[in-house]
Amino acid sequence: MGPAARFEGVVGGDRASGQLTSSAPGPSGKLEMKRIGRPSRLPVSFDRVPKSDDLAPLGDEFDNLSTLKNWKSLSDAEGWPNRIEKVDVNTTSTGHLYVVRQSGAWWAGYHGVYFFKEVKGDFAITTRLRVTGKGGGESTKMWTISGLLVRAPADAKAPREQRKENWIYLMTGRGPGEGRVIDAKSTLESNNAWDITPAQPGWYELRIARIGPLFIAMCRPEGGDWVLRKRIVREDLPETLQAGINVTSDFKLSASMPAAKYNAELFPGMSSPDSVTTFDFVRFSRLADTPGLRNRLAGKEVVAVTDADLLALFR
Repeated sequence: MGPAARFEGVVGGDRASGQLTSSAPGPSGKLEMKRIGRPSRLPVSFDRVPKSDDLAPLGDEFDNLSTLKNWKSLSDAEGWPNRIEKVDVNTTSTGHLYVVRQSGAWWAGYHGVYFFKEVKGDFAITTRLRVTGKGGGESTKMWTISGLLVRAPADAKAPREQRKENWIYLMTGRGPGEGRVIDAKSTLESNNAWDITPAQPGWYELRIARIGPLFIAMCRPEGGDWVLRKRIVREDLPETLQAGINVTSDFKLSASMPAAKYNAELFPGMSSPDSVTTFDFVRFSRLADTPGLRNRLAGKEVVAVTDADLLALFR
């Protein structure tokens, strides 16, 4: 019998450990699972169907310039510099929100462009967008991505350099190399880890949905089907959140200095983003009234819910 290889890890709130050995007939193994924490569950009130979709009026089809005033921006809400070079609705691009940004980078504790509305309880936010360089083709800059951001408002009482970021985003565009990516990230107390998968160029639809502590990131390319990209459990996030669209394209510069300094200034002589984002729409909704599905899933442990059931809640 050959030497044993041991392993240990955490899977969905369970600690998995065991060993693998090798012998003449073939390898053999032993696996043990032990619960190490309280399981996360969908809320028991999840089966209650709202009488109407009260969130629909928050959406924007971007076919009327006057609707831009209905959005809050991070710079206005929290007193940060305005990181927008150009923004218009139904002007530069018919039926779209057109955004060109100055310096701004959404990662860890760093800020970029953000337009949002406040949403309470369970919801879904969906957008259709295209990310390019200023010349209309692929951006020349790494991490030129845009998409959706769901964020806990910052603690206004804390000094700016001590404020922590708590948010979830789903973005697409050029990643760390030359290729396109879908980036699904959860940031806790200004700490995050990259989580990217390949994507195709062109238009994409992105969606983030909340069901109690569970946040679901979904995406689909033009002409494709919805795919559940990531599940994120965040029991720390408050009932009322900011939910909207964000733009980033300044990773190298932002990484060269602390977040507090970067967020407080603009860098016209140092930042040279090559970023244009065109948003077709942003739509807000409650969960779908799928017959029987809500009742079956109410109170169920998050790790036991299938992707198919989660996707069915948002058709």
